[in-house]
Amino acid sequence: MRRSLGIGLTAALCLPLLLIGSNGAVPGKSFAGRFDLKPASAGFGGFSALWIAPRGDRMIAVSDRGFAVTGRISRDDAGQIAGIALSAPIGLLGGDTQKAKPLALDSEGLAVAADGAIYISTEGPARVLRFEQLGGAGQKIGVPRDFAGLSRNGGLEGLAIAADGTLFTLPEITGQMSIPFPLFRRQGSTWSLFATIPRTDYFLPVSADFGPDGHLYLLFRGFGGLSGFATRLQRFELTEAGLGPAETLIESPFGLHGNLEGLSIWRDAKGQLMATMIADDNETFFQSSELVEYHLPD
Repeated sequence: MRRSLGIGLTAALCLPLLLIGSNGAVPGKSFAGRFDLKPASAGFGGFSALWIAPRGDRMIAVSDRGFAVTGRISRDDAGQIAGIALSAPIGLLGGDTQKAKPLALDSEGLAVAADGAIYISTEGPARVLRFEQLGGAGQKIGVPRDFAGLSRNGGLEGLAIAADGTLFTLPEITGQMSIPFPLFRRQGSTWSLFATIPRTDYFLPVSADFGPDGHLYLLFRGFGGLSGFATRLQRFELTEAGLGPAETLIESPFGLHGNLEGLSIWRDAKGQLMATMIADDNETFFQSSELVEYHLPD
Protein backbone atom coordinates (compact mmCIF):
# COMPACT_ATOMS: atom_id res chain seq x y z
CA MET A 1 0.00 0.00 0.00
CA ARG A 2 1.34 3.40 -0.96
CA ARG A 3 1.73 5.97 1.78
CA SER A 4 -1.04 8.19 0.37
CA LEU A 5 -3.47 5.27 0.29
CA GLY A 6 -2.55 4.43 3.87
CA ILE A 7 -3.49 7.97 4.90
CA GLY A 8 -6.87 7.67 3.20
CA LEU A 9 -7.70 4.44 5.01
CA THR A 10 -6.07 5.06 8.40
CA ALA A 11 -9.23 6.20 10.17
CA ALA A 12 -11.27 3.33 8.78
CA LEU A 13 -8.69 0.65 9.54
CA CYS A 14 -8.41 1.86 13.12
CA LEU A 15 -12.07 1.06 13.77
CA PRO A 16 -12.86 -2.01 15.92
CA LEU A 17 -12.18 -5.24 14.05
CA LEU A 18 -14.16 -8.46 14.16
CA LEU A 19 -12.80 -11.76 12.88
CA ILE A 20 -15.52 -13.46 10.87
CA GLY A 21 -16.05 -16.11 8.24
CA SER A 22 -14.98 -19.60 7.23
CA ASN A 23 -13.10 -21.16 4.36
CA GLY A 24 -14.59 -23.63 1.90
CA ALA A 25 -13.62 -25.30 -1.33
CA VAL A 26 -15.20 -25.73 -4.73
CA PRO A 27 -13.54 -27.91 -7.37
CA GLY A 28 -12.30 -26.27 -10.55
CA LYS A 29 -9.23 -25.96 -12.74
CA SER A 30 -8.36 -22.37 -11.80
CA PHE A 31 -10.37 -22.12 -8.59
CA ALA A 32 -8.24 -20.79 -5.72
CA GLY A 33 -10.59 -20.62 -2.73
CA ARG A 34 -13.82 -19.48 -1.13
CA PHE A 35 -14.50 -17.66 2.12
CA ASP A 36 -17.86 -16.98 3.79
CA LEU A 37 -18.41 -13.65 5.50
CA LYS A 38 -20.74 -14.41 8.37
CA PRO A 39 -23.18 -11.64 9.32
CA ALA A 40 -21.90 -9.68 12.29
CA SER A 41 -25.18 -7.83 12.81
CA ALA A 42 -28.50 -7.03 11.20
CA GLY A 43 -28.01 -4.97 8.05
CA PHE A 44 -24.57 -6.45 7.34
CA GLY A 45 -24.40 -7.53 3.71
CA GLY A 46 -25.45 -6.41 0.26
CA PHE A 47 -21.82 -6.18 -0.90
CA SER A 48 -21.64 -5.05 -4.51
CA ALA A 49 -18.08 -3.76 -4.95
CA LEU A 50 -14.60 -4.85 -3.87
CA TRP A 51 -10.99 -3.71 -3.77
CA ILE A 52 -8.11 -6.03 -2.84
CA ALA A 53 -4.66 -4.60 -2.16
CA PRO A 54 -1.57 -5.88 -3.96
CA ARG A 55 -0.42 -9.10 -2.25
CA GLY A 56 -4.00 -9.71 -1.12
CA ASP A 57 -3.71 -8.69 2.52
CA ARG A 58 -6.23 -5.80 2.68
CA MET A 59 -9.66 -5.10 1.30
CA ILE A 60 -12.50 -2.62 0.97
CA ALA A 61 -16.05 -3.81 0.32
CA VAL A 62 -18.95 -1.50 -0.52
CA SER A 63 -22.56 -2.41 0.18
CA ASP A 64 -25.48 -1.22 -1.91
CA ARG A 65 -26.99 -0.21 1.43
CA GLY A 66 -24.79 2.91 1.57
CA PHE A 67 -21.85 1.76 3.71
CA ALA A 68 -18.38 0.27 3.33
CA VAL A 69 -16.11 -1.95 5.41
CA THR A 70 -12.34 -2.33 5.37
CA GLY A 71 -10.55 -5.52 6.27
CA ARG A 72 -7.23 -7.20 6.95
CA ILE A 73 -6.84 -10.58 5.28
CA SER A 74 -4.73 -13.43 6.63
CA ARG A 75 -3.76 -16.28 4.31
CA ASP A 76 -2.37 -19.78 4.74
CA ASP A 77 0.77 -21.16 3.10
CA ALA A 78 -1.20 -22.04 -0.02
CA GLY A 79 -2.44 -18.46 -0.33
CA GLN A 80 -6.05 -19.23 0.59
CA ILE A 81 -7.92 -16.87 2.88
CA ALA A 82 -7.65 -18.08 6.47
CA GLY A 83 -9.43 -15.18 8.15
CA ILE A 84 -10.61 -11.61 7.68
CA ALA A 85 -10.73 -8.91 10.36
CA LEU A 86 -13.39 -6.43 9.26
CA SER A 87 -14.02 -2.92 10.50
CA ALA A 88 -17.40 -1.74 11.68
CA PRO A 89 -19.60 -0.40 8.83
CA ILE A 90 -18.54 3.05 7.60
CA GLY A 91 -21.43 5.18 6.34
CA LEU A 92 -20.99 6.77 2.92
CA LEU A 93 -21.71 10.48 2.88
CA GLY A 94 -22.52 12.78 0.00
CA GLY A 95 -22.08 16.48 0.28
CA ASP A 96 -19.80 18.70 -1.81
CA THR A 97 -20.10 22.05 -0.01
CA GLN A 98 -23.43 21.05 1.49
CA LYS A 99 -23.78 19.46 4.87
CA ALA A 100 -22.71 15.84 4.57
CA LYS A 101 -25.61 13.42 4.56
CA PRO A 102 -26.00 9.66 4.02
CA LEU A 103 -26.13 8.52 0.41
CA ALA A 104 -29.18 6.84 -1.03
CA LEU A 105 -28.87 3.09 -0.66
CA ASP A 106 -27.56 2.43 -4.16
CA SER A 107 -23.75 2.41 -3.96
CA GLU A 108 -22.55 -0.15 -6.53
CA GLY A 109 -19.04 0.44 -7.96
CA LEU A 110 -15.63 1.05 -6.37
CA ALA A 111 -12.24 2.18 -7.67
CA VAL A 112 -9.15 3.16 -5.66
CA ALA A 113 -6.67 5.55 -7.29
CA ALA A 114 -2.89 5.47 -6.90
CA ASP A 115 -3.04 8.66 -4.80
CA GLY A 116 -5.46 7.03 -2.34
CA ALA A 117 -8.66 8.69 -3.56
CA ILE A 118 -11.67 6.39 -3.40
CA TYR A 119 -14.32 6.57 -6.14
CA ILE A 120 -17.80 5.09 -5.75
CA SER A 121 -20.52 4.89 -8.39
CA THR A 122 -24.23 4.77 -7.64
CA GLU A 123 -27.34 3.66 -9.48
CA GLY A 124 -30.23 5.97 -8.78
CA PRO A 125 -29.49 8.68 -9.58
CA ALA A 126 -26.45 7.59 -11.60
CA ARG A 127 -23.35 9.43 -10.45
CA VAL A 128 -19.71 8.99 -9.40
CA LEU A 129 -18.34 10.43 -6.15
CA ARG A 130 -14.78 10.98 -4.98
CA PHE A 131 -13.78 10.45 -1.34
CA GLU A 132 -10.52 11.57 0.20
CA GLN A 133 -11.14 8.91 2.81
CA LEU A 134 -13.97 6.65 3.86
CA GLY A 135 -16.11 8.38 6.45
CA GLY A 136 -15.61 11.77 4.81
CA ALA A 137 -18.00 13.53 2.45
CA GLY A 138 -17.95 12.51 -1.20
CA GLN A 139 -17.81 15.00 -4.06
CA LYS A 140 -19.68 14.49 -7.32
CA ILE A 141 -17.35 14.54 -10.31
CA GLY A 142 -19.58 15.57 -13.15
CA VAL A 143 -22.85 14.05 -14.29
CA PRO A 144 -23.32 13.99 -18.09
CA ARG A 145 -26.72 13.82 -19.74
CA ASP A 146 -26.08 10.20 -20.69
CA PHE A 147 -26.17 9.22 -17.01
CA ALA A 148 -29.57 10.86 -16.43
CA GLY A 149 -31.22 8.52 -18.94
CA LEU A 150 -30.09 5.32 -17.21
CA SER A 151 -32.55 3.06 -15.40
CA ARG A 152 -32.80 3.76 -11.67
CA ASN A 153 -32.11 0.10 -10.89
CA GLY A 154 -29.71 -0.40 -13.79
CA GLY A 155 -27.39 2.58 -13.42
CA LEU A 156 -23.63 2.73 -12.95
CA GLU A 157 -22.89 -0.78 -11.77
CA GLY A 158 -19.19 -1.08 -12.68
CA LEU A 159 -16.39 1.42 -12.02
CA ALA A 160 -12.67 1.04 -12.79
CA ILE A 161 -9.63 3.29 -12.80
CA ALA A 162 -6.66 2.89 -15.14
CA ALA A 163 -3.04 3.36 -14.04
CA ASP A 164 -3.05 6.92 -15.40
CA GLY A 165 -6.11 7.84 -13.33
CA THR A 166 -8.68 7.61 -16.13
CA LEU A 167 -12.09 6.46 -14.87
CA PHE A 168 -14.35 4.05 -16.75
CA THR A 169 -17.93 3.13 -15.84
CA LEU A 170 -20.85 1.24 -17.36
CA PRO A 171 -24.48 0.46 -16.51
CA GLU A 172 -25.94 -2.96 -15.84
CA ILE A 173 -29.04 -2.66 -18.03
CA THR A 174 -29.64 -1.23 -21.52
CA GLY A 175 -33.39 -1.77 -21.74
CA GLN A 176 -33.40 -4.01 -24.80
CA MET A 177 -31.35 -7.02 -25.91
CA SER A 178 -30.47 -5.26 -29.16
CA ILE A 179 -28.88 -2.28 -27.36
CA PRO A 180 -25.19 -2.73 -26.40
CA PHE A 181 -23.73 -1.76 -23.04
CA PRO A 182 -22.11 1.70 -23.15
CA LEU A 183 -18.67 2.08 -21.59
CA PHE A 184 -18.04 5.66 -20.49
CA ARG A 185 -14.60 7.23 -19.97
CA ARG A 186 -13.67 10.33 -17.99
CA GLN A 187 -10.71 12.34 -19.28
CA GLY A 188 -9.92 15.51 -17.39
CA SER A 189 -13.35 16.68 -16.28
CA THR A 190 -15.30 15.31 -19.25
CA TRP A 191 -17.22 12.04 -19.60
CA SER A 192 -17.68 10.55 -23.07
CA LEU A 193 -18.70 7.27 -24.68
CA PHE A 194 -15.52 5.22 -25.09
CA ALA A 195 -16.87 1.95 -26.49
CA THR A 196 -19.90 -0.31 -26.61
CA ILE A 197 -20.08 -3.96 -25.56
CA PRO A 198 -22.54 -6.19 -27.45
CA ARG A 199 -25.38 -7.68 -25.42
CA THR A 200 -25.70 -11.23 -26.69
CA ASP A 201 -27.36 -13.23 -23.90
CA TYR A 202 -28.67 -13.12 -20.33
CA PHE A 203 -25.34 -12.05 -18.76
CA LEU A 204 -25.29 -8.47 -17.43
CA PRO A 205 -22.19 -6.47 -16.37
CA VAL A 206 -21.98 -5.93 -12.62
CA SER A 207 -18.36 -4.94 -11.94
CA ALA A 208 -15.18 -3.70 -13.61
CA ASP A 209 -11.50 -3.43 -12.72
CA PHE A 210 -8.15 -2.76 -14.33
CA GLY A 211 -5.60 -5.43 -13.62
CA PRO A 212 -1.89 -4.87 -12.97
CA ASP A 213 -1.41 -6.02 -16.58
CA GLY A 214 -3.26 -2.92 -17.83
CA HIS A 215 -6.24 -4.87 -19.20
CA LEU A 216 -9.86 -4.08 -18.41
CA TYR A 217 -11.73 -6.90 -16.67
CA LEU A 218 -15.52 -7.09 -16.64
CA LEU A 219 -17.60 -9.31 -14.38
CA PHE A 220 -20.97 -10.43 -15.76
CA ARG A 221 -23.81 -12.09 -13.86
CA GLY A 222 -26.59 -14.33 -15.09
CA PHE A 223 -29.69 -15.17 -13.06
CA GLY A 224 -31.49 -18.47 -13.55
CA GLY A 225 -34.30 -18.21 -11.02
CA LEU A 226 -34.32 -21.27 -8.77
CA SER A 227 -31.10 -22.43 -10.49
CA GLY A 228 -29.23 -19.53 -8.91
CA PHE A 229 -26.55 -17.35 -10.43
CA ALA A 230 -23.91 -17.85 -13.11
CA THR A 231 -20.70 -15.85 -13.48
CA ARG A 232 -18.66 -14.78 -16.49
CA LEU A 233 -15.33 -12.94 -16.30
CA GLN A 234 -13.92 -11.37 -19.45
CA ARG A 235 -10.71 -9.48 -20.23
CA PHE A 236 -10.29 -6.69 -22.78
CA GLU A 237 -7.29 -4.84 -24.19
CA LEU A 238 -7.73 -1.10 -24.65
CA THR A 239 -6.92 0.01 -28.19
CA GLU A 240 -7.00 3.27 -30.13
CA ALA A 241 -10.35 2.13 -31.56
CA GLY A 242 -11.82 1.24 -28.16
CA LEU A 243 -11.86 -2.30 -26.81
CA GLY A 244 -10.19 -5.34 -28.31
CA PRO A 245 -11.97 -8.71 -28.57
CA ALA A 246 -13.33 -10.20 -25.35
CA GLU A 247 -11.33 -13.03 -23.78
CA THR A 248 -13.49 -15.19 -21.53
CA LEU A 249 -11.50 -16.37 -18.50
CA ILE A 250 -14.25 -17.82 -16.27
CA GLU A 251 -17.79 -18.97 -16.96
CA SER A 252 -19.41 -20.82 -14.08
CA PRO A 253 -22.63 -22.84 -14.25
CA PHE A 254 -25.76 -21.68 -12.46
CA GLY A 255 -25.64 -22.35 -8.74
CA LEU A 256 -21.89 -22.89 -8.39
CA HIS A 257 -21.33 -19.52 -6.72
CA GLY A 258 -23.53 -16.91 -5.11
CA ASN A 259 -24.58 -13.54 -6.50
CA LEU A 260 -21.06 -12.37 -7.39
CA GLU A 261 -21.19 -8.59 -7.95
CA GLY A 262 -17.81 -7.14 -6.97
CA LEU A 263 -14.44 -7.76 -8.66
CA SER A 264 -10.79 -7.02 -7.89
CA ILE A 265 -7.78 -8.10 -9.98
CA TRP A 266 -4.37 -8.27 -8.28
CA ARG A 267 -1.11 -10.27 -8.05
CA ASP A 268 -0.09 -12.41 -5.12
CA ALA A 269 3.37 -12.56 -3.56
CA LYS A 270 4.44 -15.14 -6.17
CA GLY A 271 3.37 -12.94 -9.06
CA GLN A 272 0.27 -15.00 -9.86
CA LEU A 273 -2.56 -12.96 -11.37
CA MET A 274 -5.66 -13.32 -9.20
CA ALA A 275 -9.37 -12.47 -9.41
CA THR A 276 -11.32 -12.00 -6.18
CA MET A 277 -15.10 -11.60 -6.34
CA ILE A 278 -17.63 -10.83 -3.63
CA ALA A 279 -21.28 -11.91 -3.49
CA ASP A 280 -24.27 -9.74 -2.65
CA ASP A 281 -26.49 -11.72 -0.29
CA ASN A 282 -29.37 -9.23 -0.64
CA GLU A 283 -29.56 -9.59 3.15
CA THR A 284 -31.45 -12.88 2.86
CA PHE A 285 -30.88 -16.05 4.88
CA PHE A 286 -30.66 -18.25 1.77
CA GLN A 287 -27.87 -16.27 0.08
CA SER A 288 -24.33 -15.70 1.31
CA SER A 289 -21.76 -12.93 1.43
CA GLU A 290 -18.82 -14.88 0.08
CA LEU A 291 -15.43 -14.15 -1.40
CA VAL A 292 -14.45 -16.34 -4.36
CA GLU A 293 -10.92 -16.41 -5.79
CA TYR A 294 -9.51 -17.71 -9.06
CA HIS A 295 -6.03 -17.95 -10.58
CA LEU A 296 -5.89 -16.16 -13.94
CA PRO A 297 -3.53 -16.66 -16.89
CA ASP A 298 -1.35 -13.75 -18.03
